[in-house]
Amino acid sequence: MSRVAAMEDCRIRDNDHIDAFINGGPTVVANGQGLCKRSHTIKSQPGWTVTTHGKTAMWTTPTGHTYHSNPPPLLPRDAPGHQRR
Repeated sequence: MSRVAAMEDCRIRDNDHIDAFINGGPTVVANGQGLCKRSHTIKSQPGWTVTTHGKTAMWTTPTGHTYHSNPPPLLPRDAPGHQRR
């Protein structure tokens, strides 16, 4: 799963299906992203769409504006802040 937060300064709290499970989206790594609570809520509102191109998530607002979100670099296991040290 990509560790992506669509909004700046968000802490990733939720695992999300990019292509919604309820619409037939598969539960596979390539269809997963990590979202903060705010982004996860916004994504399910009418008019919002999220698509991917490689590891980049492209968010489109109801007004047609598009924003790109890239995953942060991976931390080495011995790095401060890594959760699985």
